[in-house]
Amino acid sequence: MPDLSKELLEVRIRYFAVEPSGRRFSVTREALEHYAERWEAEGMKFVTQLRPRNVPHLRYRRTAPMILSGESISHAVAADEIRIDPFDPSHLNPASYDLTLGDNACVYTRAKKVDATYNQTIHSVHDLPEAPRFLDAKAPNNPFWFKLRPEGFRVEGRRVLLLHTRERIRTHAYVPVIDGKSSLGRLGLAIHVTAGYGDPGFDGQYTLEVIALGEGVILYPGMRIAQVRFHHLEGDGDYAAHGHYTGAAAVGPVPSRSYLQFRDADTIPAPAPGSGEHPALKP
Repeated sequence: MPDLSKELLEVRIRYFAVEPSGRRFSVTREALEHYAERWEAEGMKFVTQLRPRNVPHLRYRRTAPMILSGESISHAVAADEIRIDPFDPSHLNPASYDLTLGDNACVYTRAKKVDATYNQTIHSVHDLPEAPRFLDAKAPNNPFWFKLRPEGFRVEGRRVLLLHTRERIRTHAYVPVIDGKSSLGRLGLAIHVTAGYGDPGFDGQYTLEVIALGEGVILYPGMRIAQVRFHHLEGDGDYAAHGHYTGAAAVGPVPSRSYLQFRDADTIPAPAPGSGEHPALKP
């Protein structure tokens, strides 16, 4: 049973009872004082969570697990602490949930306008419009969207392909972290380029930055492409209040919006008018 004798003015203490099944629920101090012995006899355990009260610099700790187990993910979905749409219990792993591949894709191209008939002929990255020689972090780059063919799409040539999860995920209570499947890693496929962390409050499908590092891999819409695990969040955070990828920008593969950071800054020279070349790349 938690020590109820130390109530600090600087922190708010929350108490949780954990059933043998792993389900956790919040309880009051008064309930613990009256029912703790009975609950312990029934096999329950207790954890405490310390949160700062108006002291931003104060560190605090929790004794609850740091990463949700598959069973805890299922309980969190049932309690609406995590939303995964669509949710399939068979995709639960010991400490993660498998995500599947959506059927939309996007690449960066050199041309600003591309013939729409490309959608009917694309079987691999070699059928795509020409790739740009470089990408500019300060400017919107030219995106080209297309659909993955049900019979498969060949990812090869180390060209970055923006794909997306079929599942839409939302949680305010946890931090989602997306990683590849080990079975695809053994084929030399990277499903994100250093961008595996999600944000609490984000509501949408996740964009995947996919590259074949070896011989090339054929991918199919609907296949298991990644897995997501959920970390406990300490403190408050809401992505929706300041994120760049919200609303319509949270559906399907979404190109980079790194240029938004330069709205109020002028630290990098803009491309020379009409030249098509960035000044930094000129000899």
